[in-house]
Amino acid sequence: MNDFYVAHWPQVRTVEGTSQRVQEDAMRFATSIEGLGVNLVDAIMILIAFLPVLVRLSSSVIELPLIDAIPYPLVVAALLWATFGTVFLPLIGIWLPGLKFHN
Repeated sequence: MNDFYVAHWPQVRTVEGTSQRVQEDAMRFATSIEGLGVNLVDAIMILIAFLPVLVRLSSSVIELPLIDAIPYPLVVAALLWATFGTVFLPLIGIWLPGLKFHN
């Protein structure tokens, strides 16, 4: 990100407040990435913490709707749902930075 701004610096350096804007954009990007990383690790740790509970509760659940009978159905459902959310939400969230910028 810094290399991008430095490469375009000769074109934009005459605009008042450019250096402050570069600093704010870099800080906002770093803060966003840090928050995403912390939330991802937190979600993974919560999933790991609840896996033993799901294994124990899976003994009373025989089959899942739409999936049929499988071993440890609640664990499989939780892992599938977590994978779906991890893949699907970034596809939708990719538009949010542009909307925030235009706002």
